[in-house]
Amino acid sequence: MRPMRKIFGWISWTLMALVATLVVTGVAIALWLVRSVPDDRDDQSVAGLHGPVRIVRDSHGIPHILSRDRHDAFFALGRLHAQERLFQMELGRRLGRGELAAVMGATALPMDTYARTIGAARAAEADYATASPDLKAALAAYADGVNSWIAGRDRPLPPEFTLLILEPAPWTPVDSLLVGKMMALMLTGNWQLEALRARLAARLDGETLEFLTPPVGGGPAPDGAARLPDFAAAGMDEALHRTLAAAALSTGPIGPGASNAWAVAGDHTATGKPILANDPHLGLAAPGLWYLAHLSAPDMNVVGATLPGVPFPLLGHNDHVAWGLTTTGGDTADLFVETPDPQDAGRYLTPDGPQPFETRQEVIDVRFAAPVTITVRTTRHGPVISDMPAGDLPRPAGTALALAHTALIPGDHTPQALLGFIDARNADDFLAAAHNFMSPQQNLTYADDRGTIGMVSAGLVPIRRSGDGRLPADGASGAGDWVGFVPFEGLPQVRNPASGRVLNANNAVTGPDAPYFIGKDYDLPYRAGRLAELLAAVPAGYGLDDAARGQADTLSPFAVEFTDRLIALYGPATGRAATAIDLLKSWDRHMSAESPAPLILTAWARAVNRRLFESRLGLEFIGWAGPRPLQLRAVLGGESQWCDDPATPAVETCEAQIRGALDDALTELAALQGGDPADWRWDHAHAADMRHPLFRFVPGLDGATAITPPLPGGDDTLLRAAMRFGGPTPYAAVHGAGYRAIYDLADLDRSRFVISTGESGNPYSPHWDDLAPLWAEVRYVEIPTEPAAIEKTAASHQQFLPR
Repeated sequence: MRPMRKIFGWISWTLMALVATLVVTGVAIALWLVRSVPDDRDDQSVAGLHGPVRIVRDSHGIPHILSRDRHDAFFALGRLHAQERLFQMELGRRLGRGELAAVMGATALPMDTYARTIGAARAAEADYATASPDLKAALAAYADGVNSWIAGRDRPLPPEFTLLILEPAPWTPVDSLLVGKMMALMLTGNWQLEALRARLAARLDGETLEFLTPPVGGGPAPDGAARLPDFAAAGMDEALHRTLAAAALSTGPIGPGASNAWAVAGDHTATGKPILANDPHLGLAAPGLWYLAHLSAPDMNVVGATLPGVPFPLLGHNDHVAWGLTTTGGDTADLFVETPDPQDAGRYLTPDGPQPFETRQEVIDVRFAAPVTITVRTTRHGPVISDMPAGDLPRPAGTALALAHTALIPGDHTPQALLGFIDARNADDFLAAAHNFMSPQQNLTYADDRGTIGMVSAGLVPIRRSGDGRLPADGASGAGDWVGFVPFEGLPQVRNPASGRVLNANNAVTGPDAPYFIGKDYDLPYRAGRLAELLAAVPAGYGLDDAARGQADTLSPFAVEFTDRLIALYGPATGRAATAIDLLKSWDRHMSAESPAPLILTAWARAVNRRLFESRLGLEFIGWAGPRPLQLRAVLGGESQWCDDPATPAVETCEAQIRGALDDALTELAALQGGDPADWRWDHAHAADMRHPLFRFVPGLDGATAITPPLPGGDDTLLRAAMRFGGPTPYAAVHGAGYRAIYDLADLDRSRFVISTGESGNPYSPHWDDLAPLWAEVRYVEIPTEPAAIEKTAASHQQFLPR
């Protein structure tokens, strides 16, 4: 036995030594990676600068870039972006170029196939060829700044690069255009809706399809003067036999756009100058999309939200003009069913006779596997997306599906527009620059220090030979072809309206008498209606605090409309249901963090939605699930046939479905938060879900890097914190205002800003998540531009010195 004991003892000591070695090694690696956080106090000699650049950071790491010319300002921003957000930039570049599989393996092949098929990188290269000299200079200066950090760094790369064993390639000016191009593709979601309708049409009759995916319009006019009308339009022009299409592939983590923006003229403000507020809503992630910065040079002074990878702010203010963006929802992308020539499969039919498919080979490198070669076909409309395995669905035998998209048209001058915004000295200059804004179509809300306010829905919007683009069109006949674009003067716009207010919350920007068709897939005007009410409630003396209250508003129009109606249909209640209904009856309809009522109503609405529509939609229900006010309004308004579940032999009544849905919801919530509804809280279920795109898949690192502050608000509140009803965590907030700003045109240094996470993309940095608490509580920071004010808030000083 003694020899066996010695053997076991030796094995035990060996295992303990191995564990100790692994622990020590892990600690050593962790301590080594701590050095990946850049030093924000050490002066640095940098090749490529024209002169010294001062970097003054506040306590949140927000930089003031103080330079002697704009070349150096763009250079320094590129260097700071590389220091703080290099992996975010690398991921965005690889996403656009279709090079994710080279570092992440075969699991990334579908995304790479999508990117290569769409051809965003090729489009960005074409855009660069037609870029103006001043834009090329800005892009080059920025790229030089990025590369000065990559090549000359004195510390480890951020942790993601170590985990992936990856060395970043030099940044190029085209990479910056590609980052913007990918954002344009992500923010144009109507073709995904078109594909969803096509998929649903394969299993539903026309009446059901129209009921589930109606065109949406209406809502307050851009000046906030109109009342909130019914917002379901009627009619569908395209024949259902054309509804054969591709899947709506996700193009990244940020998701489709939704936002709020409004401006109040000086006649109605406390200062006599305009106030402009903007909070763009996108998918929440860690790090967040935006990076705050102030860029100063003798001929430039601009503050706002920059997108790492791009050399200037997309949203913000200069010395004279402030601007914000909301997604228009215009129909700027279409799907076309292409019919191959029966005599030659390498050609397809057009109104002018058969034409050859353009083809090219794309080789995708795959980590730990052999390269994969794909063939990409293109038609006169655009890339053939049905050649992707994930992009194919039942359709007429042999046909192909092509995507026409304004972001893929060569010669996109949108970056030139952004450069023009930072130089605009008044509203006229801003509008002149907006002529170059091509994709994605956005509602540009603007105000200047002379007192002008306005909004224009800038961007390329196709004019079709026929149809409205809501379903795939027949490419062979040319009936749905694009024959031109809406002229800038014909785009929806308003300037200095008599009401003294402009607003948009993704509601319709045109009425039935508009001279040009813009779209039919707008957001429901719940937020717009609420915003109009809040603005009308302060007819004079409007101030920054009023705007902040608007961005923090949690009143749910959905709850206002439906809570009492659901309670009435439920009828007499006992036990836990009675307690829940009593809580709803006394509720003020605000989605407050500490209240149980928002949780009860949201879970109830989700259960109703599931009971009424899940069996009808099958697998498509996950993507369609949501509050669906239009459909619920119709059901509660008398269209009771929708309450009968076609998957069961019994005939269900609406009352039975409403009662059963509340019972389902209460059972679910009791398992989550205990048996007494009075003890439930909305924010115990409704927290922001901001996770790292890589670390979220690594056990241990996911929880350590997730940023999950509890939140008030919901899908339809101005403080938007939208959920994924059909997902595994249906109450988590996955979509919201990653950036909020309020601009005071009387004193722009009093403007307020916040982003959802922090300035750094490095989890080791103290600025990884230090702005998240302010953001969750709808608080702000100021980013002054006056030298004395900058010094007053300074937490660190640094210089970049020309080598």
